[in-house]
Amino acid sequence: MRSLFADTNSEYEKDKEIHFQNMMAIATKMMGLTVRTEIHSAKGRCDMQIFTLDFVYVFEFKIDSTAEDALAQIYEKGYAIPFESDSRTVFLIGANFSTTMRTLDDWIIEKLKIKD
Repeated sequence: MRSLFADTNSEYEKDKEIHFQNMMAIATKMMGLTVRTEIHSAKGRCDMQIFTLDFVYVFEFKIDSTAEDALAQIYEKGYAIPFESDSRTVFLIGANFSTTMRTLDDWIIEKLKIKD
């Protein structure tokens, strides 16, 4: 993904998170995966979710921030709660894009821990 972003002109949308989000969604869809973006919930709006037969990936993107902030938002807003009873393995991914580097510069991946 870093290579894809680094080779793409983002001059016109370099400070817009949606530019990076759309590129991630398009690349993922081109791989044949099921992708949803801007998923509304009771506490907010999740940037992207990817679904396979065995896995669910819950993404939050930030721009010129940190992957930690993005991951914290997934927890704070409860974006993964709908998947707590899902039989698939759920991964939470906080990612940050840099407008200076014009690419993905940091990410964190955590497996969802189900509360008892």
